[in-house]
Amino acid sequence: MHAIQHLTQPFDSQIEGQMPNFSQSGVAMNEDSSTSNVKSSHYLPIPEESNQSKGDLQPQVEYRESGEKIDDKTAVLILLSISFGVGYLFLPLSFFVKEAVISGTLLLFNFISGFISVYMLMDIRAQVNLGSFQEVAYYISGQRSTILAVSTLFALFFTINCSVYLQLMGKFTQQFIIKLVGHSTPFLNNSMPLIVFVEALILFPMCRVLNFQKFKILTVPILVTVVLMFMCLVGNLVDRISLGLNSDFCSIMQQENASIPSAEFGLTYANVIPSLCFAFGFQIYMLQVHKTLDKSDPNGRRGLKIGFWTLLIMFILYGALLLLTVAYQEPHTANHVIYFYDIVFNAGTAFEISSQLVVIIQLFCHTPFVFYIAQEQVLILIDEVKRRSMSQMIDEMKDINGKTAAAMYLTRQERQTSANNNEDEDKSGRSGKKQQHWQVTKYRLPHMTMERNQLNVIFTILYIFMAAIAICQLQWFINSVSVFGATCVPLSIYVIPGYYYSKFHKGYDNKKYYFGQAFAWFGMGTMVTYTALLLYSSAVTNQATPAPM
Repeated sequence: MHAIQHLTQPFDSQIEGQMPNFSQSGVAMNEDSSTSNVKSSHYLPIPEESNQSKGDLQPQVEYRESGEKIDDKTAVLILLSISFGVGYLFLPLSFFVKEAVISGTLLLFNFISGFISVYMLMDIRAQVNLGSFQEVAYYISGQRSTILAVSTLFALFFTINCSVYLQLMGKFTQQFIIKLVGHSTPFLNNSMPLIVFVEALILFPMCRVLNFQKFKILTVPILVTVVLMFMCLVGNLVDRISLGLNSDFCSIMQQENASIPSAEFGLTYANVIPSLCFAFGFQIYMLQVHKTLDKSDPNGRRGLKIGFWTLLIMFILYGALLLLTVAYQEPHTANHVIYFYDIVFNAGTAFEISSQLVVIIQLFCHTPFVFYIAQEQVLILIDEVKRRSMSQMIDEMKDINGKTAAAMYLTRQERQTSANNNEDEDKSGRSGKKQQHWQVTKYRLPHMTMERNQLNVIFTILYIFMAAIAICQLQWFINSVSVFGATCVPLSIYVIPGYYYSKFHKGYDNKKYYFGQAFAWFGMGTMVTYTALLLYSSAVTNQATPAPM
């Protein structure tokens, strides 16, 4: 078995001479925007019989998910929208104020660990061009149970997360309407389920999108609203300072916090430390985004730069929020966590209406991102149970000289299209020749070969399930998102990258092997610690909560 190449060594040299050069065999790639930058070595070989007439064959590459690729800038914007999005709203303001030094240290630590995680993922992808955590897990373990387990865990986490966002959107919209009207009414007080239902209907067509590249349209309003939120915060501080207020820049109404679905009571440290450590968790989608770049990245350096810039921008934004929120010196009880969204909806700031509208727009644009990730996990799970597409794909990849030379899953449809009856001139000026075409369909993930009707049924059931949790306000599901987060986030940042990074280097580089093992075991400890903190906080909360009169 050949030694596994390091991240800094080009992957192209490993496959040179092993895969057919299509450009030399007469099967040239179409030079359009979607395929001109894809190397021929990224394709599985076309059957030999298709090369009988070299001059007459033109392979037509159809991208099932998208006819376009994404550049580095778009990749950074997508990752920022997925991770930062509205995540800053759930940063613990009270902890920022009381323990600013600890907050800054935790943010710096998680920035560094997030970069290490991205490095490990890009190192793995430089060895084998895998496109998801499930593919990585099965490639190393050879056990289908790893695909099913990872898919189930992440599907539950992101589905419930999406329900939380939808419920928060409804609650924030309800508060926004009440403040616009100027007073509350019995109808408005009980309008929460109706508002969530209407917003779920509005989001329905947006969440049906099966092409995550199209979500780049939503990155613009998300990031614009982030900038507007910063402007509102700075404007509020300037306004309060101009009035001569030196301490309390807002007055958070704690009695209203209990009505907000994500408001938590309990030990401050037990709640907020996991929140700060989850701030840089976008690794679950790093491989998928990297797989759709417009140019090949055989050694993973472009992916590493994309991850670094994403992390750096997030670190700067979180640092700016930390500095801003220190000015909001709020009195609060030791067992009460005040989150950043409390400034927006319960603080009576100078730009209250504007900032509330900005947050609602952010949630509206961010929710389809989260649902897309949840839907993809469910599709991978169902497809693997029914057809074993992913495991069979990895097995085929292993058969190619013990390693893969494919960057994306490629299906070869040996169907010959009907001869073109139109006499088209080719680039050489030759006309009057009927050309034959081989249809080659390229998929980012194997479940994309599922029939459209199946995809629609799965989407509808999953969306109804997600919306029902939010509409019915099933609190057990809502509360479980913290526990799932304490498991899934360390799993995606530490455990999976570290464990499989060490497996790839076992027997070839002991330093990397032990470093990966240490990183993975640190993630396991983090999972246990975060889960224990959340359960302990929940127990304290239940004891401290007064019994209903």
